[in-house]
Amino acid sequence: MNGQKVWKCENGHIMGLIRRDEVWERGRKRKVTRLMLFRQAFPADMNEESLNGADVIAIVEGTANISCSMPKCCATRPWFYGHEALEHLLEKRS
Repeated sequence: MNGQKVWKCENGHIMGLIRRDEVWERGRKRKVTRLMLFRQAFPADMNEESLNGADVIAIVEGTANISCSMPKCCATRPWFYGHEALEHLLEKRS
């Protein structure tokens, strides 16, 4: 899956994919960790290769508390930005 990692809720439902992107800003290249959040979570036994065409509702770079969208699943999971993402956001503000 091209270096992407599956991101699951505590009940094992697949909520998105974690990926590392290269970002160019002011002539500098850096790596940023982002979450590709799916519109609808998938069952835990889903084949990872079939996630490539999944509907992505957001690409999360900051922090968020995300609820699983599977029916009858009340799990929530926090997404925390990495050090690289924090630096990138701070540079964008200045």
